[in-house]
Amino acid sequence: MVTKIRKRRTTAQLANAHRLTLAEACEQFGVARSTLQRRLISAGHKVADGQTYTILEVHHALAGALAAARLRVAKENGRRLKIANDEKEGQLVDRAWVGARLQHAAGELNAFRSKSEAEHPMKFAAAAGDVAHCRTIVRGIWTEIFTALQSLSKHFEE
Repeated sequence: MVTKIRKRRTTAQLANAHRLTLAEACEQFGVARSTLQRRLISAGHKVADGQTYTILEVHHALAGALAAARLRVAKENGRRLKIANDEKEGQLVDRAWVGARLQHAAGELNAFRSKSEAEHPMKFAAAAGDVAHCRTIVRGIWTEIFTALQSLSKHFEE
């Protein structure tokens, strides 16, 4: 009596044994055609009419997208928790408060600019082209600018 010994198939052989068209894969896995096409493309497969895919290829394409979606959800939850913790600790600043402070600072800068446009040309006219005197005037102007910028910090104190 002769007995036949069956060879065991490898996972790759089993996966390649049955190939599915895009429509069959959509039906078997319960996903929309556009979703499966997008996921196959992102997994590096070509999507064309008449193209067939192994069950393993379809599974990996869909599972990879699921893992990415889970990661996105986890990151979003982490971001929300960080915001909630920062809010509890008083580390967040209200946007309206910042906007109002910036508005006040901008108004003060504009007033300084107007004053500078009115006064500084007169100083240069008085210098009458003397380069050394013009340098002194420019240094004085920059001192005034730095003083004005430093004074803006008072708008952002709590």
